Amino acid sequence: MENMKYSDTEFAISLNPCQVVAEVHANAVEFPRRTVREHIEYALDHPIGAGPIEDCVQPGDKVCIIISDTTRRWQQPSAYLTILVERLNQAGIPDEDLLILCATGTHRKQTEAEHISLVGENLYRRIRFIDHQCDDKEHLTYMGTTTRGTPVWLDS
Repeated sequence: MENMKYSDTEFAISLNPCQVVAEVHANAVEFPRRTVREHIEYALDHPIGAGPIEDCVQPGDKVCIIISDTTRRWQQPSAYLTILVERLNQAGIPDEDLLILCATGTHRKQTEAEHISLVGENLYRRIRFIDHQCDDKEHLTYMGTTTRGTPVWLDS
């Protein structure tokens, strides 16, 4: 009897050993000894192909932060969004100039509880938060068609 995890649920399973084809194990990787906050701040100070986050924005800019929906909550945006928002605030971007856009793809709109589970109650109450809805043409702007014929619509 083994335990298997799926999202927030854990359940017992029983497999006949002849049904097990292979076991997959993660590669051991040596990471620098940092707290979660230190890792996030390091990433904000050393982004790939750009300068520190404060060099990318200036007061008066409007900033949209895109996150995945609740089906990918394992990415834990609440772990890094607070730090990112702090840094944006310090760079002169107030909360009212921030938007969190949740990339729902073709998934349904989320509940308030799901929004809070993604970003934490504090950020949810402070910053405008919307779910992208791919079929809501009223709030989308047509940008053109790709060379392969795919129409491109972006949230207005």
